Amino acid sequence: MFQRTIKKEVIFEGFGIYFKEKVLLKCYPAETDTGIIINNKKLLTDNITIENHTTVFNNNGNKIFLIEHFLAVLFLLGIDNLIIELFGKEFPFLDGSGKEYYLKLKNLVVDLYPYKKKVIEIKKSLLVFDNNNFILLLPNEEFSCLVIANFPNYFSWQIFKLNNNFSHIIFSQTPISKEILKEEDISLLRDLGYYYYHNWFIGKGQFVCHKIFDLLGNLKILNREIKGKIIAFRPSHKLNLKLVRKLEKLN
Repeated sequence: MFQRTIKKEVIFEGFGIYFKEKVLLKCYPAETDTGIIINNKKLLTDNITIENHTTVFNNNGNKIFLIEHFLAVLFLLGIDNLIIELFGKEFPFLDGSGKEYYLKLKNLVVDLYPYKKKVIEIKKSLLVFDNNNFILLLPNEEFSCLVIANFPNYFSWQIFKLNNNFSHIIFSQTPISKEILKEEDISLLRDLGYYYYHNWFIGKGQFVCHKIFDLLGNLKILNREIKGKIIAFRPSHKLNLKLVRKLEKLN
């Protein structure tokens, strides 16, 4: 697989679910081995924290929230090199999924011949855990993941492979706990098709599909192709980041 970027500039405009502000996101093509640059700073594990149920990019003291949905789309499209300008404190929420990101970017992807992607190959089993939750990695020639989730009181599971149709992963809307929402947020979410269920607001798609989407977004922090099989039992942003930091040591 070759490294990838986009053909031309693309712009996203939306609303921030955390800070309730309008947000503008601009993306530009980038040269080979540039990586993912957000407001003039490279995306690295050292710049990442988990706060308020989301992944946060720390840029010289300025925190940028909700990066995982956009990064998941980059993972799925194989985009390795991109320059991003964000005008706001968080990436736009849009409809709570990666749908708009994907539809605007998918026809702009270009390969950077003859430069190959950087790879992390899993050669032996690797385990990270948090209380009763865990993520297990196993050797495999291709990337795949099995995610098992319980939400809020039932188990579901989903297998994901890159060579399959992944629209159900991209279009699944993020579940949001009612405890972090204000009344105006609830009205916005209802307009986006969300409904109230067991102290959560959930939208289209299975909960487990969005958990896969979040996991892929967190893996994109490494900006590497991964050769291995992932089995994730009740993963979270916190557990995903543990995995990412362990994988980084294999590089």
